Amino acid sequence: MAAMSLNGWSSFSSFNNSDARAGSVYRRSALHALLACASTVLPLGFVASISLAQTDAGGLNGGSLTSYKASASGGQGILPSYAQRAGSIGFSGDAGSGLADVDAFLLTPRLSSLDLRFPSDGYSVTISRSYNGWQSTASNGFQGRNWFQDSRPELVRGTNAAANDMLYMVVGANRVMEFQRVGTSTTVFAGVNGTLATAKITTDAGANPGTIEIRDLAGYVWTFFDFDGNAQGAQGQLWKVTNADGNGSTAYVGTSSSMTDALAAFEQDAGVRTARVTTFIDSSDRRFAYTYTTVGGAKRLTSVIASIKTGGTWASPTGVTEVGRVEYEYYDGTNYTSNGNAGDLKWA
Repeated sequence: MAAMSLNGWSSFSSFNNSDARAGSVYRRSALHALLACASTVLPLGFVASISLAQTDAGGLNGGSLTSYKASASGGQGILPSYAQRAGSIGFSGDAGSGLADVDAFLLTPRLSSLDLRFPSDGYSVTISRSYNGWQSTASNGFQGRNWFQDSRPELVRGTNAAANDMLYMVVGANRVMEFQRVGTSTTVFAGVNGTLATAKITTDAGANPGTIEIRDLAGYVWTFFDFDGNAQGAQGQLWKVTNADGNGSTAYVGTSSSMTDALAAFEQDAGVRTARVTTFIDSSDRRFAYTYTTVGGAKRLTSVIASIKTGGTWASPTGVTEVGRVEYEYYDGTNYTSNGNAGDLKWA
């Protein structure tokens, strides 16, 4: 377990002040967005695999080019800037633990860390986190103020409708992918402004929520719960990740086959389901168990423990062995108040 002092990082909240974003930064916005967005087209074979008719992904959408047309994410409360785009999913901590640099356009620190990951036959659950001090209001999610747990990407609905209907996938505190509905009444969304992926909504008229599938260039299908009220606080949350052809190993929350059992793997507050997942099984059948504790007036992620088993299922396992863990501690607003505010991440 790597220890890292985060004392003083709460001072980055000074970048939240709207005055810091005024003037020349916004005057450069249109040029920066154009330079940042590569107008790449997905191969037709890839597009056809998700029943799209020659839909370009990665092209420009002028309506959202210089503005983020959505509210904060429902689970971790992240509200990225339009300039904090990601072309593919990836993870903020992929470049290594403790990565830190400066966004030359927004003039804000970019911080991330890879905390726990194992090799896997398919999708590998990556416990990493990223930081965003460029928010109009500091987020207060379970990874700490302004932090985001990257293993739990989220979908957010855009505020527009009809032909300009938007969908966003928040993949890090400072990384977001952007999709625009194809036409005015379809269930298909194409990636725009540099996003190289596609999305498709499947609704459910019954007691279960529908799903939204994101297909990326790596060949993975990311299945999220849609924004049906039946998902409660798990709306827009990741359920499972599988191969494009539907075969092979799957990483999943709770179970890969039963939506009801999958939703049961999210914590509840007063009988209402939240976005806080308790178990995530990777494609090599490792279990990642997430534990939360109330600190600074909100539930915080305090540990993620990876385990393997020798027999049974994860509903009733035998021979369970811990193979790795990461622990987090936060300022509680009572002790060491000169070093951090309540809810600030203290160390990992």
